[in-house]
Amino acid sequence: MGWVTYKLLDEEYDATGGILTYKAEIVGEDGSLFREWKHQLWVNLITINEEVQIPAEEEEKEGEKESWAE
Repeated sequence: MGWVTYKLLDEEYDATGGILTYKAEIVGEDGSLFREWKHQLWVNLITINEEVQIPAEEEEKEGEKESWAE
């Protein structure tokens, strides 16, 4: 249970760029969604796995590119 207030005024608004979109939910005690509000531009967060494995052959090619660029 709780609430959050975001105050983005004056310099703080300029520094952060404000809020571009939002999603608010009321969730029941049993975890079920009771009510939901979404901004028309809302999309779920897209995460990209930062631990990309590069095959050994590709690592060698990358090393050649770096040495060529120097």
